[in-house]
Amino acid sequence: MLRRDRISQLREALHRITVPKTLTTGKSDTTPRRGSYSTNELQHFRTIVLEMREAALSVSRDCQDSVRSIESDQPSYGPREQPVSFHERSADASMREEYAIVIDRQLKLLKHLDAALERIDKQNYGVCICCKELIAQERLEAVPHTQLCIKCKGGGSRTPTRGSTRPSPGKGKYR
Repeated sequence: MLRRDRISQLREALHRITVPKTLTTGKSDTTPRRGSYSTNELQHFRTIVLEMREAALSVSRDCQDSVRSIESDQPSYGPREQPVSFHERSADASMREEYAIVIDRQLKLLKHLDAALERIDKQNYGVCICCKELIAQERLEAVPHTQLCIKCKGGGSRTPTRGSTRPSPGKGKYR
């Protein structure tokens, strides 16, 4: 069950990457302000995003290596030899699927982090796409790829994006 242990380790690593960090400063400046962050602040956020990106790449590489090792462990049988049992094949398929889910999640996270780096380069990082206020520094440190402030994320003044097909509550096909 070495592979199950490896999956548990990768899940823990994924959890450390995607779950917001606890704020250690104790200060909370949630007053919205207009404008943009200073160059030093943007550099600070760039460091956070790059660290998170490197961790996501590491988890993705580990998962890909694990999938390759599962596939390389598959014996090639001749026409008269006994094939691997159904249970072994299904366990391997299940683990490959779990790794594929983690890899897919990491690739999505990497896209969001790359977009955050582009916003830092354009110096419009940290501005809420709905209300155009600056996102609180604590929120950006916890979720550096976010594009919404807490107020808009909570459903405050957020307007649906173009092409959104999300049905309104209670008016779907099933009630």
